[in-house]
Amino acid sequence: MVAPYAAHVAYQVLESVAHPPLVLTAATTVYTGTIRIGPTSGFIVQIHGAAAEEFGHFLPDVPPLLAGHPEPAVWVETSIALGVIAGDGAFPLGVQHVRAGYVPDPRGGDARWLMLHGAAHAMGGLVLNYRITVQRPQP
Repeated sequence: MVAPYAAHVAYQVLESVAHPPLVLTAATTVYTGTIRIGPTSGFIVQIHGAAAEEFGHFLPDVPPLLAGHPEPAVWVETSIALGVIAGDGAFPLGVQHVRAGYVPDPRGGDARWLMLHGAAHAMGGLVLNYRITVQRPQP
C-alpha cells in the first residue's frame, strides 16, 4: 500500500511527460514517462544528513481502478535522467523508497488512481524516468 501523499513537502512534481502505454497482454500494461522534481519554493535550506523529502504524483493517462475490482500487481522501476547539484556537491542527489500503487482519489469518489510515490534528495532538481508495470488478475 502506498502511503498517502504528504501535503507539505519541500519538493513537488514540476513537470510530467507520459509516454504511450505498452500493452503486453490483455492483463498487463507498462506505463513509462518522466517527471521533474524540484523545490516548492525558490529558497530551501538543506541540512547535511537530512532525510529525503516525500513526493507523490498521480500518473496521467492511466485508467482508474474502479470500486470492487481486484487489486492488480504493480512493479515500479526508476532511474535518474538528469540531476542538478547545487552548492559544493556535499549533499546527496537521488530518490529512495520509490513505489507505486492505486490510492483513493483525494477529490473523493470510489475509484482509485495509480500514484508514483517516494522520497527525494533533489535540492537542485532532478528528472526521473519511471516504468510501472500493472498486471490485473486473470478471471
